[in-house]
Amino acid sequence: MSKESGTKKSVEYIHIRVPLTLKKDLETLKKKTGVNINSLCLEILWPAVKQRIKEIK
Repeated sequence: MSKESGTKKSVEYIHIRVPLTLKKDLETLKKKTGVNINSLCLEILWPAVKQRIKEIK
């Protein structure tokens, strides 16, 4: 994510439902790292999504 963070990109808001345990884990990461939950989710999800796209091509 370090390359993309310096440039402005258009964004769209989405809502996702997650298990309460995942939300609590994200909140724990937020407290320990100081990184907001949105950024944590992007940091975790983006590489996984790109990898999945490669797998299904």
